[in-house]
Amino acid sequence: NLLFVRAAVGRRRALRVGPHLELANLNQREAGVEQLSVGSASLEVLCTHQCLLGSPFHTRRDEALRNAGCDAFTEFASQVLDQGSLSAAPDATLGTVASAVARRHGLGEEHVSAEWRREVGGRDPESFRAAFRELQAMVESRRIAGVPPQDAVRLLCFCVPRRCHLSDLA
Repeated sequence: NLLFVRAAVGRRRALRVGPHLELANLNQREAGVEQLSVGSASLEVLCTHQCLLGSPFHTRRDEALRNAGCDAFTEFASQVLDQGSLSAAPDATLGTVASAVARRHGLGEEHVSAEWRREVGGRDPESFRAAFRELQAMVESRRIAGVPPQDAVRLLCFCVPRRCHLSDLA
C-alpha cells in the first residue's frame, strides 16, 4: 500500500471537489477553514510532506511563494505522471525531478522540503505514479459500486482552503 489511508476522523470542514472526493486541512483551526462546509468522507488519505502524494515544495509560511510552490507541484506532477523528460532519465528520482522543477519556478533547494526529501525524494518516479493510480482506483471504485457521495474520500494537507497541491491531485 503506497498511501496512508485511515477511517475519517470527526466531522472535518472540507471542500467538495467531486462526487466522491473532498479536500481538507489537518488543522481545523487554520484561518478560513470555518468557511468550508462540514465534509462527509468515510476515508482520509494523508497527502503531506511525509507521503508520496505530498508536495515536495514548501513556502516556509511565506504566502508570497504559494503560487510558485503550487505551480511547481503542477509541473512536478505532470513531469512524473506523463513521464516527461525529467522523470524519464534512467537515474531519475522524485528528488531530482523536484529539484529541477523548483529551479524552473524560481525556488531554491531550501524550498524542497527536507522531510519530503528524506521520506520520499529517493524513490523512483514510478512509485508516485503507482500511488496516484491507487488513489484514482479508490475513488473510482466508490463510484462504480454506487457508494453514496456522502461516503467520499478526503485528501488531507495543511493548506486548504488556500491554494494547495491537492487541487492538482483531485
